[in-house]
Amino acid sequence: MHSILSFLNPDLPEDKILLEDFNSKIQFKSFQKGRLLYRPGSRCNHLYFVQKGLVRASYFKKGKDVSCHFTKEGQVCTAIDAFFQRTPTQYQLEFLEDSDLVEISYSDLHELFERYPKFNNYGRELMIQEYGILVERLNHLQFYTAKERYAFFMEEHRDLFQRVSLGHIASYLGISQETLSRIRNNQ
Repeated sequence: MHSILSFLNPDLPEDKILLEDFNSKIQFKSFQKGRLLYRPGSRCNHLYFVQKGLVRASYFKKGKDVSCHFTKEGQVCTAIDAFFQRTPTQYQLEFLEDSDLVEISYSDLHELFERYPKFNNYGRELMIQEYGILVERLNHLQFYTAKERYAFFMEEHRDLFQRVSLGHIASYLGISQETLSRIRNNQ
């Protein structure tokens, strides 16, 4: 399947009708570094697949900018809770690099889910994967030390140290930039 579907999931069975239908519903978008995809309070009416680039999800708490997620190539991008619950988002999604994304609307995605069981299964698997990422993140913040969170981040996301500011990484880890520097210096 030579399309965005194979980018999303190479294991999706080839289905020419699904492919044509899917391709008719997507749009390719490019965004510049620094632009916001969503602001707090906005509706998330689209799901995006990052082909190239990097997006940071964050929120503001007590005047501090807190990073909660980074989305890079090959991953899904939206405020996932607001997208599926159809509520305004609490998050800001900001492009940290010039980025190329594939966009599909909520209504078009659900139409495809209803029409194609194999695509519906892919959607379910995607949501299970996103849920697992969320639970893992929550567990790290609740049960791991700052040093353990840093070690896991280095193991799983080493490439982000070249692409994301240390301040954003520190806030993602739930620590100060000074603590992050101390941990890095003691490695």
